[in-house]
Amino acid sequence: MITVGTISGSFGTRGLIKIKSFCEPAESIKIYHPIYIEGILEPAELKFLNSHKTSLTASVSGITNKEITKNLIGKKLLIRRQSLPQLEEDEFYHSDLLQCEIFTQDLQIVGPIISVQNYGAGDIIEFLVVKKKKKIMVPLNRNFVKRIEIKKKKLIIHADIIDS
Repeated sequence: MITVGTISGSFGTRGLIKIKSFCEPAESIKIYHPIYIEGILEPAELKFLNSHKTSLTASVSGITNKEITKNLIGKKLLIRRQSLPQLEEDEFYHSDLLQCEIFTQDLQIVGPIISVQNYGAGDIIEFLVVKKKKKIMVPLNRNFVKRIEIKKKKLIIHADIIDS
């Protein structure tokens, strides 16, 4: 399952939820069906109402009061991988990166990617340098990542990153 957003809060007294979308643009979360709420086996019937930047407001079928929505805060919104559109040759999803290993330019294995973050200024990868038992975070750009080979599950980084 792929996370496309999270329930960030409740809205009003009639059981509406606030959603933080991880999609770009944020409103494109509306195109995915079915959407599941973390921990619930049946798909959620969401009716999207309003949006503001990365936040959307929606109703969930069967939920009509604020007390129930409070229990959903922090839950992920998930879709099946098959619901995602096919990508071009040089494109990838963040979830694909999480299955990759980091290598130096001379193809020495460094360690696994731990997470992909985005705090607003671009994507950042966090990976483990196994030999040093240390985590490193670097921007996901050509200054740090030399090559991305999703099919081979490897990212080639500039060697001086490990030494710093």
